[in-house]
Amino acid sequence: MSNKANVEKIGLVLSGGLARGACQLAFANEVIKKVGRDRIKILSCSSIGSLNGYAIATDSVDTMLANYCNFDCESTSEFRFFIKNRLFRKVFASLGNKTIDIPFYVSATRLPLFQEYYFYLHRDSPIREVKSLVNIAMAFPLVNGPKRDQAKRSYIDGGAGDNVPIYPLLDQDLDLILALHLYPRFRPSENAILSCQKDGKILLDVDTTLEEPEEHSSFSLSQTDLNEMVEDGAAYGKQFADFVFQDMTKEGIEARSFEWTRSKIDLRRNKTRDGLLRLVEILNLFFSMRYPE
Repeated sequence: MSNKANVEKIGLVLSGGLARGACQLAFANEVIKKVGRDRIKILSCSSIGSLNGYAIATDSVDTMLANYCNFDCESTSEFRFFIKNRLFRKVFASLGNKTIDIPFYVSATRLPLFQEYYFYLHRDSPIREVKSLVNIAMAFPLVNGPKRDQAKRSYIDGGAGDNVPIYPLLDQDLDLILALHLYPRFRPSENAILSCQKDGKILLDVDTTLEEPEEHSSFSLSQTDLNEMVEDGAAYGKQFADFVFQDMTKEGIEARSFEWTRSKIDLRRNKTRDGLLRLVEILNLFFSMRYPE
């Protein structure tokens, strides 16, 4: 871990949450603009966060935000058809085969044992492998999953087992782990908290959709809703970044992170949870009991 007084090495964690990923990416974009992209050293991603992570890793955030704003599905069945047949081809075609200059992990849940796997993607990863693993990481159960890798092993969406994949970053040389998730009741595991305390890392989790209206759910896939979530995420992300990153001193960021978290306790406690993410919470709890860290 760096001994510098400033926060220079940041790891971002991006959770799953389907349509709410629009809000997450817009929020993350404001953080990156505030701290500087050079400080983002690594990402760890689940589900839709994997696609957002790929956009960040290849410096293609503006293109991905435009994809969100231009997407329009009025029903879940229409979305199921689209994701099975056109989504990945269209998104990857728009992002191009750019170099991955920020390495990232994507999580996937392997069948039939329901064990969580974390795949590391980097500058030298073949683009075919990158596309395959991001696709696997977004193998939503009952929508487009499961998916198989090149060895014919089957996986579903990594969010089933670890929707906020902090774990891969615990051993990284970082000053700050910033987990950007999409449900208010999330709390990092005790192991993650203790690991960061031991190593002197700041661990901060933020619900990027905390101030979203309840009607903006994980399945709010209309163009109107997605555009509103991009706008809301950017506004909330700027508010957060301007407050927490007033300067880059470790002491200051740690104090303001605590203050930000404390100021949101009641709102997070009273916020109605999205139905899909409530199910994900239950699945994550089940997997953590079967496979403790």
